[in-house]
Amino acid sequence: MIGQTDFEKWIEAVHSIFEIFEGRYDVYPISRRWIDEWYKNGVFSISQNDTERLNNLKENLDYSAFGINDTKLQERIDKSFGDLITTLNSGNCENIGFGIAPYLLTWNFRRFKEYFIGKTYFSLSSYFEDLGTFIKSIKNELEEFRKRKIYLDEIKEDKIKKIFNKANKKLKSLGINQNEPVGVVKLLHILAPNYFPLIDNPIAEATGLKQRRESLTIDEYIIWMKALKRWCENYEKKKIEEIEKRYDESILKLIDEGFYVMSSINLSLRIKLMGLKVK
Repeated sequence: MIGQTDFEKWIEAVHSIFEIFEGRYDVYPISRRWIDEWYKNGVFSISQNDTERLNNLKENLDYSAFGINDTKLQERIDKSFGDLITTLNSGNCENIGFGIAPYLLTWNFRRFKEYFIGKTYFSLSSYFEDLGTFIKSIKNELEEFRKRKIYLDEIKEDKIKKIFNKANKKLKSLGINQNEPVGVVKLLHILAPNYFPLIDNPIAEATGLKQRRESLTIDEYIIWMKALKRWCENYEKKKIEEIEKRYDESILKLIDEGFYVMSSINLSLRIKLMGLKVK
């Protein structure tokens, strides 16, 4: 295990790498801010900068990176994404599904690709409108988790399983009638970012949590929560709070950035983004 000083250095290093190569199009901060506003006021506000960032993301979306080479499929996704941005700009800021949309779409894009393939008339706007209605219905349950921090509070398995299964049932019905463990994890995290940790398949495989080609289960997710809690407890609570304040992120988000850089992306492919020309 790395010590306190090296842990802080690791957070700083991987956060910098994440921001350089992933941050320019990352809409996590926008959705996080919108959710905070929604919890506080019942609505969220969209700035001109938010709109510009979303349009920039849409225009620079590299479909080939997700194995989408079919032109007609690209056009369908692009149009639906454009309609979603239009819906956001129309002022429908009471339905938090639209606030979550940019984050969940881009952070789980491969899954949404399957929805477009499996459903001829799949609509992002309809999907997130329905999801927002669902989230509003469980807002009181989510409030309890939002007050918690993983390194301070107990892992309440029964309550976690209940909210996890409820969210999975909803995403399953909105999608292609398959379990959605990764989507559920991403959804729960953005709604309660200090308590629910992120994880994707490459990280789960790298840590030995699950085998390749196996789906993440709720029991494995709880194991993950307990493991991260134990790991964080090795470090001073005061230091963790200082780190969170310094980066304005939960420790769980910062840890995920580190594991994502180490497990989920091929940094060698980012060399071309640095502008080095050898010919």
